[in-house]
Amino acid sequence: PAEVDIGHMGADLIEEVARLSGYDNFETARPLAAINPVYVSPKQASIRKIREALRHSGCSEAINYSFIEEALSESFKTACGKADNSTISLNNPISAEMKTMRTSVIPGLLETAVRNLSKGQKPVKVFELGNVYYKEPDGKKITERTNLAILVTGPNENDVWKAHSKIYDFYDLKGMLETILVRFKLQVEYRRTQRDFLAPGKAIEFFAGECVVGYMGELAPQQVRQWDLGQSACVLEMDIERLVQALPPVVKFAQIPKFPETYRDISILIDKSAPSREVAELIQSTGAPLLGKVEIYDCFESKKLEAGKRSLAFALAFHSPEKTLTDDEVNPVFDKIVKALGDKYGASLRTV
Repeated sequence: PAEVDIGHMGADLIEEVARLSGYDNFETARPLAAINPVYVSPKQASIRKIREALRHSGCSEAINYSFIEEALSESFKTACGKADNSTISLNNPISAEMKTMRTSVIPGLLETAVRNLSKGQKPVKVFELGNVYYKEPDGKKITERTNLAILVTGPNENDVWKAHSKIYDFYDLKGMLETILVRFKLQVEYRRTQRDFLAPGKAIEFFAGECVVGYMGELAPQQVRQWDLGQSACVLEMDIERLVQALPPVVKFAQIPKFPETYRDISILIDKSAPSREVAELIQSTGAPLLGKVEIYDCFESKKLEAGKRSLAFALAFHSPEKTLTDDEVNPVFDKIVKALGDKYGASLRTV
C-alpha cells in the first residue's frame, strides 16, 4: 500500500488513540527541562542599587533623548574630563535641536528642571541614567559610556528637620552621593576641580584610588541665566563603568567588638579656609590607634563668631579591642588632638 504522510494530522491521531485507550491508562510524566539562572552583570546590579537609593531619597527618574543641540554638546564637552575630545554629529538629524550626540546627561536634566519649574513645581530633584558619546582626541575612536546625573534645585519640601525656605544646595547633593556610596561600601576622596559650566570654587571631583569616578558642584551663574532657572542649581555626574571597576571584589565583615566604644564631641573655632576633610584627617591620625571613627555633624557660621572663623563639630568614637577605655586613657588623646589642631590651624575649642 502507498505510504500516507500523517505529519499534519499526527496530533489528531494521537489524541484519538489516547481517548480510545483511556487517559487513565497513561502514566503521569513531568516534563524535564534545564532552567538556567538569570545572570545579572555587576553593572546592572549597580544601576539597580543606584535607582533604589535615589528613589528613597525622594528623586524622580527622567528619560531624555541622547540627541541635543550642537552648542549644548560643545559647552558640556568638558564633563567627560577631556577638553580635547570632540563631539559626534548625525548625518541625518531629526531636527536642528537633535543634531549632536550628547557628551553629558546634565543638559537633558536641565530641560526637565525648566519644564517642571514652569509648571509650578518649586523643588526639583531628578536623576537620569543614560549613555554619553564622544570622539577621542585622535578623531577616530568613539567612546560610549553610561553615566548617572543628578540635579537638585528649589526650596526644601515641608520637613520637621529642615527649614522650608532653605534652597537645596551642594551639601544636599553630596548627601545623596554618600547614600549611594554606603550601599556599595565604597569610600572616595574629594578634590577641588573646575568645569566650564560649574561655578568657580564650588566644584569637586571624587576619586576611588587615583581614578576619577565623577564630579559635582553648583551650576555656573551664566548657565543659570541661560537656562532661565531663576535660582541656583547643583548637579552631579558619575561614570558607572568606573564605579563598577572601583568596587571592592569581596566585602569583608568585621567581628562585633567585645568592648563598647567611648564617645566624645569636639567643637572647634577654625579659619573658614581650612577644609573640613583635612581637619578630620588630622584628628584621625592624631588620635590613632584608640580613635576609631571621626564624623563631622555640624558646621556653623555667624556674625557672632570672630571674623573669618567658623565652628566645626566632630563626633569621636574611641575603642580598644582589649578593654573598655576609661576617662584617664581617653582624655590625654583628646588633649593631644586639641593641641594638634591649634598648632596646624590655630584652632581653639569653642566654649559658647
